[in-house]
Amino acid sequence: MVLKKGGQKEGQAGNAVPNELPPLYEETQSASSVASVPEQLPPLEAPIQSEAVQQPIFSGFETKQIEEEIPPQAPPAPMHASFQGVQGVQRKENSGFFHDLFHLIKAPGAIDKLMSEDLLARMKDNWGLRNKEGEGLSSKEQLENELAEKLNELALLERRWRAQRIIIEEEEKLLKQREKDMNAKIAEFKKFLHKVKLYQQVPISDYLLLDNCAVIRNLKELAEVSKVIEEKVLRKHIKNGKNDISGWVMHIDPKLAAKLSSIKTKKEFRGIMEEYERKLAA
Repeated sequence: MVLKKGGQKEGQAGNAVPNELPPLYEETQSASSVASVPEQLPPLEAPIQSEAVQQPIFSGFETKQIEEEIPPQAPPAPMHASFQGVQGVQRKENSGFFHDLFHLIKAPGAIDKLMSEDLLARMKDNWGLRNKEGEGLSSKEQLENELAEKLNELALLERRWRAQRIIIEEEEKLLKQREKDMNAKIAEFKKFLHKVKLYQQVPISDYLLLDNCAVIRNLKELAEVSKVIEEKVLRKHIKNGKNDISGWVMHIDPKLAAKLSSIKTKKEFRGIMEEYERKLAA
């Protein structure tokens, strides 16, 4: 007798078979679907809308707003250092001896000269000279930076120079105006000096004593005397080639003295002194 799991005998297992088998899975699914079918179908005129159609995904948004929210394109990434180095190498390679000959060939007679020379030797000499010249020099970038720095220094000095020049020009204009004002005042001062000269007195020892006992101390008093002096008194001071009046005036105004040295009459004496007064008062 063979035992099964649970201690049942083989004959007992055959007796445990049920009268009806359970339904299959397909039969269960078809039964549930038949039960869910409604008795009346909806009319054909009513359109069937899904939830996706009734609730659009971009509901409440506008295309313009979406376009504005798109961030601007980022600037291109900087060139890679290795690529920059390759370009630098290419630039150096394009500045060699034979590359420079391209510009020299255009000169008249250059082709004949190049055909007659050893270009390989010239190339070696050229690079030898370049190496010697470049031993004490920094890189191209450093030279350009130094050049820009020196130009900036000169530009700064130039701006300072221009600012100082503007100040100096303004000061020169102001100085010229001041000098113009001073010249006007000087002219007025000279006119005043003429009046001072007219009334300036000589020392007591140099007073002019006339024959009528009149005492002359300055040119103003001499001009007043020329209007009232008598002819006989005047002749006593200008007789025998001697002119006391002209000699006395010589110490004050030599030009006036020269004019008075030739007088013969009271009229001439008075006319010279009146003209002199007008000039001093002008």
